[in-house]
Amino acid sequence: MNQRTQALAREDAAIASNVAQIEAQKAQRPSAIQAMASRLNISPGNLQKTLLDTVFKNASESEFAALIVVANEYGLNPLTKEIYAFPAKGGGIVPVVSIDGWIRIANSHPQYDGSEQNFIYDENKKLFAVETTIYRKDRGHPIKKMEFLSECKRGTEPWKMEHRMLGHKGFIQAARYAFGFAGIYDEDDADIVVQSYINEPVSVPSSRRLQQQEQQQQREPEPQPSYDDQTGEIYDDPDADAAAEREADRLMNGGDQYEEQEEDNVNDVQAALEEPRWKLHYRDTLENVMAAKNVSELNKVEKEFVNHRATYDDDAIQIVEREIKNARTRLTP
Repeated sequence: MNQRTQALAREDAAIASNVAQIEAQKAQRPSAIQAMASRLNISPGNLQKTLLDTVFKNASESEFAALIVVANEYGLNPLTKEIYAFPAKGGGIVPVVSIDGWIRIANSHPQYDGSEQNFIYDENKKLFAVETTIYRKDRGHPIKKMEFLSECKRGTEPWKMEHRMLGHKGFIQAARYAFGFAGIYDEDDADIVVQSYINEPVSVPSSRRLQQQEQQQQREPEPQPSYDDQTGEIYDDPDADAAAEREADRLMNGGDQYEEQEEDNVNDVQAALEEPRWKLHYRDTLENVMAAKNVSELNKVEKEFVNHRATYDDDAIQIVEREIKNARTRLTP
């Protein structure tokens, strides 16, 4: 065996050894539940049973896995209810983080440098709003977020303590703006977000669906009139019949009033189609996230979303970010 052959053999052996080490490391890598169990100093089996019996009750296998991944990502402890499952009315669950959890993830962020709150009152000395300021070590200017009592307050028992609850809401939203926390919600927002996702408007179909309908219409043959075999005369003209029907209706409904009503209907449809363009893009984005077959496709969808997210409203942004995170969990080995 010459020296070149020996060198190639050594290189092949080294490559095989490296591959074996990488595979061994992958095999030894703990699962999400094992990682959390290690962090909380409890056995994985006991942890899973406890969570499914308490804070993650009624979660499906995939939902349970997603909740564990989110909790691990933010270093949250579900046993102390820093994160728990919020049941959606239409089925499924949403990861909800309590105020203790939000405080933990903010304080755990390496760039967090403290916060301040300033309560604002109206002319009658009644609580009106709170301004929360969060400081980051890597930013020259602080992040400020205003939350208004009229937009946040609910008729629940905790909201009898207006200052405390509005302060919590202000801190949560400011932390979201300051650090870009995604895929998690507080309990007040969870129900709204879930319903906006489940009861998504359907009056205007997505651009993809419109295109499919248009292609279907192009494939359908035009209706053909019927002819008398002996005379060749057209005796069943659908267009003529429809025109006669419209004319009869117009005369029965007061002449031009029918045309005005028909014009109003057209205007109503046109108004629906002139709905903000971001809503069509938003629906397409959700469809593309669900349809992504691998991480590469998901990255392309996410990049397109980032380019357009400035036109979305806050709820839509949160929903898309949550679905991208869930899809990434699903597609990542």
